Amino acid sequence: MNMTAAIRETLMYQNLFSSRVFLIKISGKVLNHSCFFEIIRDIALLQKSGVQVILVHGCGYQIDAQLVKIDEEIKKDNGVRITSFRAMKVIVKIAQEYRNKIIVQLKKQNCAVYGDCEQAIIAHKTSPHNYTGEIVRIKKRAIKKILSRGIAVIAPLGVSKSGDFLNINADHVAFSLAVAFKAAKLIFMTDVSGIYGDQGIISELTVEEAKILMRQKLITGGMIPKTLSCINALSKGVSSITILSGLKEGALLKEVFTKKGCGTMITR
Repeated sequence: MNMTAAIRETLMYQNLFSSRVFLIKISGKVLNHSCFFEIIRDIALLQKSGVQVILVHGCGYQIDAQLVKIDEEIKKDNGVRITSFRAMKVIVKIAQEYRNKIIVQLKKQNCAVYGDCEQAIIAHKTSPHNYTGEIVRIKKRAIKKILSRGIAVIAPLGVSKSGDFLNINADHVAFSLAVAFKAAKLIFMTDVSGIYGDQGIISELTVEEAKILMRQKLITGGMIPKTLSCINALSKGVSSITILSGLKEGALLKEVFTKKGCGTMITR
């Protein structure tokens, strides 16, 4: 593609997505990579091009490392953390630390950015002694107010009715927010390039094709619950969901502003 055609393509997508809501979820491993600062620049460009950005970050990688340091047992059930009171203190500290790190870097890109969103996610405990929460309600109006002013940065935390912090799986936060806002795009920036088939990365999948791949056991492991959640979110109004590698240079901009995209896009 020549330069003129590339500019036309970019401007077409910029016009298409102006004022639309994008939900971008960055994994903890990507946050620790040197590419993090480039991703921040690209998110800033998205916001300045008119996209309304909700940014959710994970920090499971960092939490696991800290729990090992303090000799706290790491317990998970189907990939979802079982959170003790002691672990919860660590999680709140790390989640807020990384949320603030993201905010500082976005402000360096001259973005209006806000991170006071924890009270907007209402959750309840999954069991009396487990501080992992399930989302009960999203205070959509509060987040909408932030989006009218800038980027909303959301840590994987919620609050109970009694005001206690609860740990929430970051993927679940991303899916719930994407459904609440009927996001034009939900983009997972991970340390994998997408969903693999027999011939390598699959660039685009429909819901039915994804179900077939699961039956054929070509989608396996941790990608199964993520794919099932993708299917559920698409059925509730999210337009498209992309799983891509945040470790590849320019992956986010390629996904948004080119027809070819990047990673695996799942659509209805």
